[in-house]
Amino acid sequence: MIQTAVLLASTFSIENLQDPNTEMWVKGLFVVIIGLIGVFLVLALVFIKPWWIAIIVFLLVPVLGILAWNWSLLFKRTVGGFRIRRLIRTKNSVFIRLRNTYNNLIKTVSGL
Repeated sequence: MIQTAVLLASTFSIENLQDPNTEMWVKGLFVVIIGLIGVFLVLALVFIKPWWIAIIVFLLVPVLGILAWNWSLLFKRTVGGFRIRRLIRTKNSVFIRLRNTYNNLIKTVSGL
């Protein structure tokens, strides 16, 4: 029943595709994803003994993944800020040219 629902949902979302191979690939991908979710839920219920804690752990995995992605983006932004400060401090010619081009572009667009 779940497989039929997944296949119907994937059919509605890819109706406009011309290539039948792409359609089958997307349907197969949905089936694999739903199957893996079921396997992970069963594994959580088997290895974590109080069933309510297993359900909580199962539901927290995607939330922790989103938080990890946000922390990764924040880390990249922080490292980029340090890199920009270093380039300003060392008066890197490529960075100065890039900053001047950016400032000229902003002045031109705001003047329109």
